[in-house]
Amino acid sequence: MSSGGHSKPYFPVESGPQPPSRKPQRTPEAKYWRSFKTDPHTTGLLHPVTALEFSPSAPHDLVAASSATLLLHEGLSLLPKSHHISDFPDVSYSPSFRCDGSLLASGCESGLIQVFDPKTRLILRRLRSHRRPVRVVRYPNLSDKLHLFSGGDDAVLNYWDVAVESVVSTFHGAHKDYIRGGSASPVSPEVFATGSYDHTVRLWDVRVPNQPVSGVFDHGKPIECVQFLPSGGLIATAGGSSVKIWDVIGGGRLVHTMDGHNKTVTSLCVGRTGTANEPRLLSVSLDGYLKVFDFASFKFTSSMRFPSPLMSVGFSPTGYGRVVGTSNGVIYIGQRKAKSIESTLSDKNTMLWDPIIARDTKALNSNNFRYFQRQGKDESCQKVLLF
Repeated sequence: MSSGGHSKPYFPVESGPQPPSRKPQRTPEAKYWRSFKTDPHTTGLLHPVTALEFSPSAPHDLVAASSATLLLHEGLSLLPKSHHISDFPDVSYSPSFRCDGSLLASGCESGLIQVFDPKTRLILRRLRSHRRPVRVVRYPNLSDKLHLFSGGDDAVLNYWDVAVESVVSTFHGAHKDYIRGGSASPVSPEVFATGSYDHTVRLWDVRVPNQPVSGVFDHGKPIECVQFLPSGGLIATAGGSSVKIWDVIGGGRLVHTMDGHNKTVTSLCVGRTGTANEPRLLSVSLDGYLKVFDFASFKFTSSMRFPSPLMSVGFSPTGYGRVVGTSNGVIYIGQRKAKSIESTLSDKNTMLWDPIIARDTKALNSNNFRYFQRQGKDESCQKVLLF
């Protein structure tokens, strides 16, 4: 029996053109960090690069600690110098420049602290007191040129008069385990912070002997690094796979926890970025990642992957050099590309915090739909500006 209905005609529909692919838009700050051209520089040693430090004074030379050697680099080109400092009886740790850049101090595995002239490489002072390895040596960040502080695996904290090679103050039992992190306050030459494998951070003032001036901050994991933030009121601590920010003025209140790494965070530093010199916190980890954190908005702004576990990080005061040290003796030196440096002042969208610049205007004509949607405009007007 035939069906009384009629089948509808079938018209195959041809597929239209694919929509244009839209590349993911990077933020201006991400573009800034991507503008660094990174080249690996081998130290000639197979030992980890445990510390990287820039001189606070021009031309901001770089020093790297690896094995029993301090490797010196030019401040502008970041190329290795022809001479290094290798007058250590054992592995060197924690190099620190004086505020004027004319002296360089460093600890070592034997507990000895030595002070050098970085230009002549001569040993000027030898400071002896620690009985265990000294992993923390720091000069004050301000105008004090006579003192430095040190912390060692003997859990002892010393405040030194460098000129006479003597200890001014000793904080016995400053911690209950190895002291592995330390930072000088950016606002007071007498104040500094230390972190230890006992999971705690303590704030010290040499004018108040034998006791911390603030409550104990419990990070919850062995602390590898401590870093004062530029205001002096906040401290960042690295322990385990997290970085925590503490309010020093508020009595040690935990402000924020950053959980951006998968393995132990080994080093922190502060870098300034953009035409407005906005500060950022840089962290590196054994997972091979360098991460940039905006501690004003509490978010990560950039992330970079390296092929080896990372042990140290540094950022040039000029803003044009970024360095990371690895566990196999390689230093990855990143310098801003010439075009990126030139475009910093000319590119209207270079940074998020740049002043808003008016865009080029376009004139509407009768070929534009908005030309016929003008309301409340003078009909005699022949051109309307489109913003």
